Amino acid sequence: MGLETKVVQVVSGPGSPAPDPVLAATVQAWVKKHDAALGEKIGYTRSGLDANGAALHTWYTRAIREKRNVDVCILNKKGFRGGVAPGAITPGSVYGAMPFDDSLLTVKLKGKDLIAALENPEAVYDGAAKKDGKWTVKGKPVDAAASYSGVTFEYLYFGGDNFQFERLDPDPGETGEVAQTPVIEWTREAQTSPEKPLESVLR
Repeated sequence: MGLETKVVQVVSGPGSPAPDPVLAATVQAWVKKHDAALGEKIGYTRSGLDANGAALHTWYTRAIREKRNVDVCILNKKGFRGGVAPGAITPGSVYGAMPFDDSLLTVKLKGKDLIAALENPEAVYDGAAKKDGKWTVKGKPVDAAASYSGVTFEYLYFGGDNFQFERLDPDPGETGEVAQTPVIEWTREAQTSPEKPLESVLR
């Protein structure tokens, strides 16, 4: 049995019907709104943020932690796929750094389980620190038996990168937000500029 092929015209050209003017106008209006939304200047970075750099990780995790008002934000290194060029920061910059529409979930963790999550090799976080081999949250040593609030990606909650959040807290809080939303809001509120770049706010 032979295989028959033929070229099918799928783009406009001679003899093609004219596009519906109402539909075309509607699409163009939404394209303009989309471009305007992603192009809004919401902040400024003097030196830019490297895709694998601590500054980019801190920007994302701190923004999410503070907007969700939790003790710790834990994300993963592989979730970051791009950096931010020097100059204006836009919503497009936020999505360029983290392109996945992954929902945020809040969790409650015992101190010992929080430490285990923080020590996952893929973890990037804000709100916790390790010094001389000991973990602290809000400047105080982590109490193994105490409860701490956290926020993470839905992907990580359900076991991505070997995190165990679902087992540790089977009843997470639904934020109804994707990760980029609080980052955009936080960056806009920080009011960074050439005189006060994002880098200075993250120190």
